[in-house]
Amino acid sequence: MERLGGLNIWQTIERPGYVAYFSGNLSEAALVTDNYSYAYDKDLISKSDAFDIYALYNKPRKPDQFHHVAFNLALERVLRIPFTGARPLQVREGKPGTPESDWPAGWRWSPGRIPCIIPNLIPYPHLDGWWLPNSIEDFYQSTKVLQVRVQQTYNSEDE
Repeated sequence: MERLGGLNIWQTIERPGYVAYFSGNLSEAALVTDNYSYAYDKDLISKSDAFDIYALYNKPRKPDQFHHVAFNLALERVLRIPFTGARPLQVREGKPGTPESDWPAGWRWSPGRIPCIIPNLIPYPHLDGWWLPNSIEDFYQSTKVLQVRVQQTYNSEDE
């Protein structure tokens, strides 16, 4: 899992962000949980995988996506609003340039639209992207750090 200062981003940013959002938007929480059985991101997955943070982590040919788990747990386990609908909800931003009618049903709850609960941790200036400034996705994209491993080489002629 990605880490920032030893804190797990999923636990400190994504899940609490969805909890805060749905706490302030209970009618939207009811709309989701009354009409859908759980949320997923890119590819349809089982309900058990949709609630398991490690289900897709580092799996071959599977994207590492976690926001749907934060979304599901925020509603059902933290806010205690159970999903009672019959079909899963894809929570993913629509493709730019396509009509909104063709976007996934859950586009409005993508991490690029949910406010980050600690926006002062997002470096300024914000990166440009499909996400809104000060969103969960803005935090995720803006705080990535490239790590380079320096490899020591041994040259026998140096002895």
